[in-house]
Amino acid sequence: MRHVAVLLTIISMISFARPISSIPRLAETWEENQYIFPMVYDVPASLMPGGVTDLFIAGVPSGDLAMTLYLVGDGPDGAEVIASGPFQGEYNFAKSSASWDPDRSVITIYFQMPFCARYSGAEYSWFGSELVPVAWLSGDPSLEALEDIDSLLAIGHLNEATVKLGEMFYPGCYYDSGEMIVRFLRSAHEHGLDEYRTGDPEGAVQLFTEAEEALDFLFIRSPWYGAFEDSTAFSESDLAPFIFLDEFIQIANDYGFFLEQSGMYEEAVEVLYEVLKLDSLRTVAYLNFADALWGLGETSNAGAYYEIYREMMEEAGLRDQIPGRVGQRALSAIGPQ
Repeated sequence: MRHVAVLLTIISMISFARPISSIPRLAETWEENQYIFPMVYDVPASLMPGGVTDLFIAGVPSGDLAMTLYLVGDGPDGAEVIASGPFQGEYNFAKSSASWDPDRSVITIYFQMPFCARYSGAEYSWFGSELVPVAWLSGDPSLEALEDIDSLLAIGHLNEATVKLGEMFYPGCYYDSGEMIVRFLRSAHEHGLDEYRTGDPEGAVQLFTEAEEALDFLFIRSPWYGAFEDSTAFSESDLAPFIFLDEFIQIANDYGFFLEQSGMYEEAVEVLYEVLKLDSLRTVAYLNFADALWGLGETSNAGAYYEIYREMMEEAGLRDQIPGRVGQRALSAIGPQ
């Protein structure tokens, strides 16, 4: 029975085939756009009408987000219409593909929209002169990846979020790089604080390390905490619309603190030096910087910064909040007088 059905289909295709010139709008469209109409790949030879070597999908608009699709055969006598059917949805022949699915016996056509990953399409059963739609297709894998990134950042899974970021096509059409940089930094900071509060500063540092992989992909000048020479440079950057300078400095300062608490003193000094360049009045940064220098064994330099911190705290009326080690280490650095 299957062979009989195939035979009848072939006979009906031959019977209904007509020159493309018999449909004026199609003839005009074919003449102008033939080079962008997709070939239908993988059609078995048993389904090809006699003399036809290739099959193409052409289309003529028939309304808002609608058109008539034509299955066009290319043979020795020129192009001829084999079958036709309706299409509903967005279409873009400049980025299109068509193929025969042998498992489901359908023709599938895809259209990708310009400068994005959004696609639409349809599946058709081919009955003689008719293309009968059996499924409408649509989606946007980049938009789905962006939604996944949001979900992953919300729970602090920065590595997985970075992988999703790398999977996106036409990323600039889906997010602003400055905004995405801020989202990764905020996630690393928020979940880094959680790690630190549970006694795991190394875990906090790891989150920032994971964030930096995404930041490199997003083309922020490396290292991110030293990307700006001063507050003016920051205000003119792509980040400024999405985060205040004070929050950016807070994130960088806490990162330096996590490094110092993890015993990574050299890295902490590098980060906290940049923090103080951006904000020379950030009192706690002097304490963190001094602690990192002390960890490196640079006691004399550390003592000078402990003293700056102590003076700033006293001027702010916060003498009773100065940690005991500050005075002790400052005196130790100065030595006997």
